[in-house]
Amino acid sequence: MNLKIRENWGYIVIALYVLSAACYIFVFGEDTYIQVHDNLDSNIVWYKMLKDHHLFWTHDGTVPFLGGVSRNMMPSQMLSYTWLYMIFPAFYAFVIGDILKVLLAVAGSVYLARSVFGEQYSEYKNIVVLCGFIYGLMPVFPTSGFAFASLPLLMGLLFNLYYEKKKCLFAALLFYPVLSRMATFGVFICGFLLVFFMLDWVVEKKPAWRMLAAVAVLGTGYLLTEYRIFYYMLVSDETSIKFGVAQNYWSLKQALYTAAQVFVESQYHSGSLHQYVILPVCCIGLLVINLYYIKSGNAMCSVKERANWIMLWIMINCLLYGFNGYEPLKGLIGMIVPRLRNFSFARALWLNPFLWSFLFCIVLCRLAKKGWKKLSYVLIGLQILIFMIYPSGYASYNHLAMNFCNRVDQYIGVSLPGKDSMALTYREFYSEKLFDTIKDEIGYAGEASIAYGMHPAVLNYNTITTLDGYSSVYPQSYKQQFKELMEPEFALNEKERDSFDRSGSRAYVNGVSYAPVADLDVSEADIHIDSDKFSQLGGKYIFSRVKISNADEMSFRLLGAWSGNDSPYTIYVYEKQN
Repeated sequence: MNLKIRENWGYIVIALYVLSAACYIFVFGEDTYIQVHDNLDSNIVWYKMLKDHHLFWTHDGTVPFLGGVSRNMMPSQMLSYTWLYMIFPAFYAFVIGDILKVLLAVAGSVYLARSVFGEQYSEYKNIVVLCGFIYGLMPVFPTSGFAFASLPLLMGLLFNLYYEKKKCLFAALLFYPVLSRMATFGVFICGFLLVFFMLDWVVEKKPAWRMLAAVAVLGTGYLLTEYRIFYYMLVSDETSIKFGVAQNYWSLKQALYTAAQVFVESQYHSGSLHQYVILPVCCIGLLVINLYYIKSGNAMCSVKERANWIMLWIMINCLLYGFNGYEPLKGLIGMIVPRLRNFSFARALWLNPFLWSFLFCIVLCRLAKKGWKKLSYVLIGLQILIFMIYPSGYASYNHLAMNFCNRVDQYIGVSLPGKDSMALTYREFYSEKLFDTIKDEIGYAGEASIAYGMHPAVLNYNTITTLDGYSSVYPQSYKQQFKELMEPEFALNEKERDSFDRSGSRAYVNGVSYAPVADLDVSEADIHIDSDKFSQLGGKYIFSRVKISNADEMSFRLLGAWSGNDSPYTIYVYEKQN
């Protein structure tokens, strides 16, 4: 029994984490902290709207925000992450997805390590399992969590296909895209695999056609899984605002600096918090490995060293991110392949969290082989500690640190770096009971509305149709209409106009901060919108966190003010007068 525990204690650590997470959710439920950016303000709400309005499987449906967004612009129902929102309430779908991400990362890492290490795997079992755990904990973009976590599984499939030539692996590759995302991962996976096929052909002097076939099979899988995107791109005559987004360009010096910066710190969508432990360990480890080859007279072994190739891949991804904003290069690409002129190569960086964790695992296994296994476990423990106490930037997705540090402060009074005293819980942010009461008392029946002083997602979550919202794929034609609605505000604030023209993903009614805090800095303010355009777009209500001073002038009538004990909000509701 003790031998079994020693051999598998890495799995025990993961089981304790899952049990602790389940207990935490059982105790706190929706009083859990979840990062607002790209979660509460958008992705969670998009899935909930699809479920509330029975739009998961429909092809001609309209999602009721931003004046009506085509269902085909929303995530495919064929993606496994989407299934969670079909089955569970939105909050539980999110937290279950977060836990499954960890388990998927561990399972994939074990599969990859068994393939790479072969019979030596048993020597490194706990290191591999815990490095997979580390990868699963990395605070990456949550709703792409499965796509991140499944990369070790994919690499294991490709590794076995290359060395063992098992044709049955093609079936697994065909179904793999249900775990992934085409736009953020698929294009880069297929692109790098194609580059590997060509390089391997040059080195081995004969083509590994099965790897080219793998590109075709994966491409077919992505096409079947996310057919809505292809339908929208090839059939729909509607232009998305994504194609009109202005890109910031920078100099060669800025491009190199940006590449170096993301090498050290990554970027918040692909947050890995690798700079404190993983980065120095990997760099020192590679230095020692290569110095050993040189000292022993086997310098050419460095060329074949897999760890070196992984580091090179990491650097290439960083350069792709940095030079994505280098205008001469983008211009050259546009001349050669015009359709790639506005393609974002920056998301190649999303592969780096996996590459860092895999390289970390390789270095630690080398340490263990040299008799430093306990040091490997200490380094793993330090990296896990970083995840628990340190946020990963201004748009941190590190929910582990957010919840752990806020609770430590709440119950022990110790303030840790990951504490966010301004954060609202999931329940507070959406305040369902309060909005149920409001809708009941005003007789709300699906009329279009706008939010003022809060994210429109709060209204969308509470089944209120909105003219405003947050999305990067709504129609360009509606962006122009919303700009007309906001013209009075833009006339007062050219900076906001410029920001909206350049992006427009946040079609918000500005004037009062929409920051999700319990107490706003102001309690009363004017609103500057074109009230006639508001009516033309079908608008009827304004849900506001502040009292609107010029409501009479804008032909809006105050219906009342509502607040609740379990909500930080006071909501003023105004109705448009004819």
